[in-house]
Amino acid sequence: MNSNGFTLGTSGSGKSMFTKAELVDVIFKHPDDEIIVIDPENEYAPLCEAFGGELLKISPNSPTHFNVFDTDLSYSDEGSNAIAMKSQFVMSICETAKGMGLTSNEKSIIDRCVKKLYKEFVASSGNKSYLPTLTDFYELLLRQNEQ
Repeated sequence: MNSNGFTLGTSGSGKSMFTKAELVDVIFKHPDDEIIVIDPENEYAPLCEAFGGELLKISPNSPTHFNVFDTDLSYSDEGSNAIAMKSQFVMSICETAKGMGLTSNEKSIIDRCVKKLYKEFVASSGNKSYLPTLTDFYELLLRQNEQ
């Protein structure tokens, strides 16, 4: 089961106190659960440290980076394999960057490139040193004959 929470309220209404109390309650009731807090103002860091949590700082200058192409080859959902799902995810990123829907031709090019990028990764049984990156994807797109 996946539970999500979002706390809204006017300034000074006790949102932070309520949320911290709720987090402590969840931590004690479900100590093996993973809790993710998005905290742009860094006000939950002391609570995270007190309970032995892990704090990730994400910014252009941060040592933490995400590779949108990272995947577990064994993952599948409703009949789709990991590469097909990643292709759909990359299409959604491209759609967002473009600011409008992709044409069927663009979808075909992206799908072809994503599958090509993962060939070595799949052949190596998921060896992370063969994991493609967004830069690899961009360079492969530039080498395509179509626009």
